[in-house]
Amino acid sequence: MALKTATAIAIGMAIVASAVWAQQRGGFNAAAMSSRALDEEFKGITTDGTPTPGLFPLRTTGVSIAPVVDAARAFLASLSVDQRKKVSYPVDHDEWRNWANIHRFPREGLSLSEMSKEQRQEAYGLLRAGLSAKGYKTSRDIMRLNHHLAELVQNFDAYGEHLYWFIVFGDPSSEKPWGWQIEGHHLIIN
Repeated sequence: MALKTATAIAIGMAIVASAVWAQQRGGFNAAAMSSRALDEEFKGITTDGTPTPGLFPLRTTGVSIAPVVDAARAFLASLSVDQRKKVSYPVDHDEWRNWANIHRFPREGLSLSEMSKEQRQEAYGLLRAGLSAKGYKTSRDIMRLNHHLAELVQNFDAYGEHLYWFIVFGDPSSEKPWGWQIEGHHLIIN
């Protein structure tokens, strides 16, 4: 128990130190870096500039995606027309590759902070349906830790439990390609 507590404290201190450093650093232009990266043609997954063909072939797993489709539809149905416009992107939109792990990165989509409590529950339902139980717990723990970070550095504009943005790419379907994304500080899932 003491080792777990010491480890948690050490991790927390490292996060606070990196947050303070990032806050004081200034001059970082994430938008310009992102724009330059998106100007490059998408090639695929590569370590040397040459994509590896067939690395992730499409195949049937036998696992139903109906719960994820239902959760995505329920999430979208809970939103106002204006909110749905903010969260809905074409399935092939470049935003799926426009993400960063840092807190100062300009985010797209709809943040949890812009949602009502009921809408957040639907967003968490999508997160829960799309992940394993452990993956969901880890994701929510990261979000809660981000709130504690805000308390520690007294910066609720940059950090917080609800500073995570959702996007739905395409129309949720069991038959056609679509996807969803959550993005924020130390949590990006596509």
